[in-house]
Amino acid sequence: MENWKETGARTLISTSVFALQERRSISPRTGEEIPFFVLESGPWVNVVPLTDDGRVVMVRQYRQGTRTVTLEIPGGVLEAGESPEDGARRELLEETGYEAATWEVLGLVHPNPAIQDNVQYTFLATGLRKVSDGDPDPAEDIEVLELDLDEVEALIRRGEVTHSLVIAAFYWLHQRRDLRRQLERALEELGQAQLERVAALAKRINSRLTPDDLLSPQDFPELANDTDFHYQDGVLTGIESARAAVRRLLRRPVLD
Repeated sequence: MENWKETGARTLISTSVFALQERRSISPRTGEEIPFFVLESGPWVNVVPLTDDGRVVMVRQYRQGTRTVTLEIPGGVLEAGESPEDGARRELLEETGYEAATWEVLGLVHPNPAIQDNVQYTFLATGLRKVSDGDPDPAEDIEVLELDLDEVEALIRRGEVTHSLVIAAFYWLHQRRDLRRQLERALEELGQAQLERVAALAKRINSRLTPDDLLSPQDFPELANDTDFHYQDGVLTGIESARAAVRRLLRRPVLD
């Protein structure tokens, strides 16, 4: 399926947004030379800007393609030589007037590989700070608003948010949240199993010990001096530290 042989290409139209190219390729199945038309464009970026209280900064604007007003997240085309993160920072500032302290890549997609050659990067921006009223391009007429994350998800379910790349961005956000929740559950199960292992070992060393005694093993020389117990108790401490770190992450609004 990858053995298409390209026999030629020519640019038909070149604009500030994209170039329309005709590419001729020979089908490996039929041997027929077929013309394809591809929109060449630079990479795009999308930003999910999340406030500390779990609200998404979104933009409403008129779209010429569908002749409708759409609800979206900030985003746009990278400028020449611009890194994806730098482009995401610029688009967020221009369209909303916000800056962000923390940036994370959520994922990337090919907007439409059938007729486009570019990729789009999706970022999560947190630690937001309003620094200006924004500076949109002359072709943009933007209304900035904040919506609860649950409200955005409801709008997607009701079909009121229809921009496919916006929906993809919230898919990546869900993936991130779900992975961390899975990690928390796995650490909880691992911690419970390790606690039972430590308790059983302590009982073998001193059958009179209670569960409360295990909270201060240093008070019992027979435990403190036992190499195996010292190791297993250290493993338990490490698991609990990891669980605490994950719980701190899960307390962030995006992960509630």
